[in-house]
Amino acid sequence: MVTAVDHTGFSVSSLAEAIRFWTEALGFTLERQSKMRGEFIHQVTGVDAPDVETAIMKAPDGSMIELLQYGRRAHNGRVPDSAAAIGAAHLALTVADIGSAVERIEAAGWEARGS
Repeated sequence: MVTAVDHTGFSVSSLAEAIRFWTEALGFTLERQSKMRGEFIHQVTGVDAPDVETAIMKAPDGSMIELLQYGRRAHNGRVPDSAAAIGAAHLALTVADIGSAVERIEAAGWEARGS
């Protein structure tokens, strides 16, 4: 039986850009970075010859997000083009002021699709 969620992971195309966005735009802190490869990572992910750089990001409430950038050898697929696409995901964050939050993330290069 599940007792808690440890973290949520997202594959990203640029770990450096993702870290910048999650820290500057969203206010998370970078807890640690690492590189992983080998049989254990293959067993966990199913990716052949995995070569992964990761960053653990911590929200102000302590929630953890893992950002993963897979190496060039990995088949990276494509980003879902719609919230309705199979495999699309979302993360709901609590903010004190939605207007200020949207301004901050738009200044960091993100554009809302909804209204």
